[in-house]
Amino acid sequence: QIRSRNQAKRQRNAVDDRLDDLEKGLLEFKDDVSRLQEERDLLRTEVDCLAEESAALSTMLMQILGKELSWHSHERGHLPAKISQTLVDQFGSDEGMDLATREASKSTNLSSPDTAAPSAT
Repeated sequence: QIRSRNQAKRQRNAVDDRLDDLEKGLLEFKDDVSRLQEERDLLRTEVDCLAEESAALSTMLMQILGKELSWHSHERGHLPAKISQTLVDQFGSDEGMDLATREASKSTNLSSPDTAAPSAT
């Protein structure tokens, strides 16, 4: 009987030790999850900022491109092949040319009369 009590006591102690280990592991896991959620939130914020910056840069690029296209269209009567091919590569044939034409029109309309390229009419 003493052996069985001692054995039962050792088993209880082993189970208690295992439960303590599991509780400790669970707390560490919860801490890791919290830390990862914070990192995820920071990354989402960073991605949102980068998306805004990218959109602003795209707008600026399209305005610059529009001015260049307007100038080339007016001065030379056509777009240089390199610019045309870049637009096709970036946006697809129809969409790229439509976008460039639209941006060229905007930049011409936004430019001051002194700097605006005359329309090709």
